[in-house]
Order: sequence, then structure tokens, then C-alpha cells
Amino acid sequence: KTKKTESKKTSRKTPRRKSTSESETPKSKRKSTKNEEPIDPLLLSKASSLLRGSRSIIRDFRDLSKRELSDDERIKETKRCLITIGNNIDNAIQSHRNKDKLQRHLWHYVADKTGNQK
Repeated sequence: KTKKTESKKTSRKTPRRKSTSESETPKSKRKSTKNEEPIDPLLLSKASSLLRGSRSIIRDFRDLSKRELSDDERIKETKRCLITIGNNIDNAIQSHRNKDKLQRHLWHYVADKTGNQK
């Protein structure tokens, strides 16, 4: 009896739960979850071609951090770039069936192009 109870005691141990600060991972570093679909390379390629005309505004947005601007100017330029990119994405998805999925891929493409450049 003592051997059985000892083995049961050790098997009942549960792993230590992470605190909320340990378990929080930035969204950009997380893998896709049940609610998020993984990125489809074909749709990402399509996103590249659909946003070909937006490359200059995407580049402007990416390079904002390199420019010396006042806070108000930086906010104004950021708004201008994001609104323009958003409008271009809205125009690009109008004639497609799966608008939500394509829209996510288009924004993912923009995020990839405007992220930290090394």
C-alpha cells in the first residue's frame, strides 16, 4: 500500500503555473491560435502584387522613425500613411470573395515591410 500511495502522490503534482506577466507574449512573436489562421504564402504573394501601387506610402511609413519630426508632425504623418494604406487595402479587397482573410494578409504584408529593418 505504501508504494502505491507514494507513486500516486508524485504523479499528482501539477506544474507551476506561470504568472500573467510570464505568460504574456507579444502578438508578433506568437504562433497562430485556434481563432487565427496561419499566414498563407500564396495570399501573401497576392498581397504583394495588390499593394504594388502602395509601396511608396509603405516606405514613407517605415522611414518615419528616421526623420526628425516634432510629435505633432509625426502623429500627422503616421495618420496620413495609415489612412492611405487602409484605403488602398479597402480598395484592393472590394472584388474578392474572402475579404477578411485577404485583409489580414494585406495588413500582415504591410507590417512585414514596415517592421524593424536591419
